This record gives sequence, C-alpha cells and structure tokens, in this order.
Amino acid sequence: LLRMAGGQQSEEFRSMIDKLKGITIIVADDHFDILKAEINRVIKDGEYEVITSVVDGSQTVKVCMRQISRKENELLMINMDKEEFVVVNIVGDMSPDQMLSVGRGMM
Repeated sequence: LLRMAGGQQSEEFRSMIDKLKGITIIVADDHFDILKAEINRVIKDGEYEVITSVVDGSQTVKVCMRQISRKENELLMINMDKEEFVVVNIVGDMSPDQMLSVGRGMM
C-alpha cells in the first residue's frame, strides 16, 4: 500500500495506514447494472456526500464520503464506463483529509 501511495513512507502516512479498518475493491466488467443502481441510490438519498465527480467521454469518476461515527469515516471511489465498473471502499478511523490522501495514493 505504501508503494501504491507514491512511495510515501513518512511516519504520518504510516500512522494513517495503521488506522485503516478495511479496503474493499470490486471490479465488474459484466452485469453490473444492479450494483451501479444501488450505489447511485445511496448517493442520491444523501447517505454519501459527493466530494468530486468528473465525466470524461463515457467515463465517470466519483469520490464520495460518509461519516460512520465520530472518528470513523468511509471513502467510496467509483469509476464507471460502458464496459467496466470499479468501486474502491476504504473505512478507517481517519479524518476526511487523511481518507482522501489514502484514496489518492490508490488511484
């Protein structure tokens, strides 16, 4: 994970990694309509705050976040186009800025 994060090996970054509770990555290249609809529903219903959304041709990238508890946050990164759907879900005892830092390291 440190290598994926651009080789950052500072104590601060290692401390953030220690606060991770889980990372889930889902890649679907076929029959992902149900998953896509459910993710769009929870975003529309306000369960997640959209931090940024970028559309480039047929590709859409969304970065969303929600607060689970006072200390625990969840980051959801979604990359979708006509042929593939990728979801990266990160949960940990980190601030929103720390979550985004870990997420940037995975992209």
